[in-house]
Amino acid sequence: MYSGDWKSKNISLAVKIRLYESLVISTLLYGAESWPLSVTQLKKLEAAHHKFQRRLLGITWESNDKAEWRRRVAQCSHLDAG
Repeated sequence: MYSGDWKSKNISLAVKIRLYESLVISTLLYGAESWPLSVTQLKKLEAAHHKFQRRLLGITWESNDKAEWRRRVAQCSHLDAG
């Protein structure tokens, strides 16, 4: 998948979320069950996950619409559930 595919209007959000969960999350957490994660590392992983979610959902950091952010992120999985 190319970086432009995430912005494509031809791919549904549901498909993008499934691809994100299967490709990105699995790669990000590869071997995580054997890592002794510190609180700092967990916070960095969560920050990266939120950044990727915002990019996937097309929500900018400057957006003040927190309700929109919460509503759309609810469609995505959480790191601990992925």
